[in-house]
Amino acid sequence: MKIYSKFKDYYDIALVHGSQADLLFERKIENVDIRKNSRMNEKFTPLQLTGIKIAQEIKNLSTTYEVEKKFKFHPMMVIFCGKSYPGFHVTHESVGMSVVPVKTVDGCFYDMESLSSYLRKNGSNIADLKEEKRSRWNTLYFGQRTSKKIEDFFSISGSNKFENDLLEHKIVTAVVTSYQNSEGEYFTINLPLREVNFYRKFDPWQAHQELSMYIGGVLAPDSKPIIKVADKCKIIGHGFDEMSFRKPPIKVH
Repeated sequence: MKIYSKFKDYYDIALVHGSQADLLFERKIENVDIRKNSRMNEKFTPLQLTGIKIAQEIKNLSTTYEVEKKFKFHPMMVIFCGKSYPGFHVTHESVGMSVVPVKTVDGCFYDMESLSSYLRKNGSNIADLKEEKRSRWNTLYFGQRTSKKIEDFFSISGSNKFENDLLEHKIVTAVVTSYQNSEGEYFTINLPLREVNFYRKFDPWQAHQELSMYIGGVLAPDSKPIIKVADKCKIIGHGFDEMSFRKPPIKVH
């Protein structure tokens, strides 16, 4: 597989091992605006509607969860080779020598086990996870413990619910994110997957294999152009000549 791109991603390391030269992945970042209040009276395009459909999977979740007022969890969805992979982008605030809290990005997690392990290493427990909500007076508060809701979110990992929409727009990879105080969700096609730690879900070789199978199989009509070969060349290629299927000319003495 050949990749045309202005940036490198974590799975590029696997390209040197058994790559198929006839497969092409044009990896170009495209930001698709799916925020409702930014569109005014404009109608959404089919591509925007696809992003909105995917965003619905995280709309039912809060934009922020927290543990002990230190760890913040922001829901996200990675689209990879026709399937959906839910995850959480985790940040935390710590106070060092300065009184001002320092926000640290700890990365993204794609299953309950890795998320629980991360919290245990930091002296916390996923059972204490609470959902951020707003009252009718627009003040923030945290609801009941909600680890079951997070577990249900992870359970849709690998779903092909949006397969037809993704095929229609030839989307190979994409990321939908949602953050507190933002105007909505963000839909980015071909965002570098290293930025969302997707190697925690697929290592470089697994990711490369999935991409090759998806582009070479599902997207084959578009990724592998059909080369029209002249009939004369086909005949010669099969060991025949131009007279193989004709009667030879009668010689006149």
